[in-house]
Amino acid sequence: MGVRENSLGSNNHYFKISGGGVLYQSSKEPKEGYEEHVNDKTGAVSYWKVFWNGIEGYLSDIEIREVDYNGAKTKYVAIKISDDEGNYIINVPLMTQKGGINNYVKSLVRYLPNIDLKRKVVINPAHARKGDQYAPGNFFISYARETPDGRDELIQQYYKNGQNGWPDRVESTDIMGNKKFDYTAQDAFAYQVLNKYIQSIKTDGVKPVQSASQNNAGEATTQTPPLSYQPQSQPQTPPPSYRQAPPQTAQAPSFGGQQQPPQYPPFGDDSDLPF
Repeated sequence: MGVRENSLGSNNHYFKISGGGVLYQSSKEPKEGYEEHVNDKTGAVSYWKVFWNGIEGYLSDIEIREVDYNGAKTKYVAIKISDDEGNYIINVPLMTQKGGINNYVKSLVRYLPNIDLKRKVVINPAHARKGDQYAPGNFFISYARETPDGRDELIQQYYKNGQNGWPDRVESTDIMGNKKFDYTAQDAFAYQVLNKYIQSIKTDGVKPVQSASQNNAGEATTQTPPLSYQPQSQPQTPPPSYRQAPPQTAQAPSFGGQQQPPQYPPFGDDSDLPF
């Protein structure tokens, strides 16, 4: 079952993540199982159905989609989790309002080399709760428990600050003595790795074999971020789980020989998106 709380009927189900890290579906009209939600900034009323336990299934596709929303075009990363009951698609913006790569996108990229596509995963955003060490902007991705009384197995992140090619943020000091952080190199690297995995999953259903920072000839490559990309200079502090951890070893490619991952229906048309 893709959504652990309940089974959903139709083929494609779309989810968003709130500023506080809550995974939810939304509606402009009241629906059964949905609760009224009032936007703190605008006062707009909508109806949310919250999924606290995340989504379970196979990571079957990742796609960058451009959506026309209120007259403005915005690029989203669509993460598709599939099972026999349908597709569960989490949409997160590719870019932040300040022009950097969205932290949820970078969090996904950190896990990608260590995800075995043959195994069911559970993906859930970190919730903002008082006293928590994890801030919104991060995913928890685990292998799903195999028995009802079993436990999910947290997948180790392959990319960590300064490890396995992941660039550190660059610290500088302005003329007033204030510290500033530049994420330009880190964002460009994350965007390059994301695109490599998108192409690999679509064409072969497997993970890239070579280093994400190299081409087939073993030479360094540069992936150009979207035109809307601007250097991200605002301070961001990675959660403690990203600091001082030993390097992780990427797993072997998920599929070899004639073995193939489960096949699921493709993404729906743009008109399916709930925007």
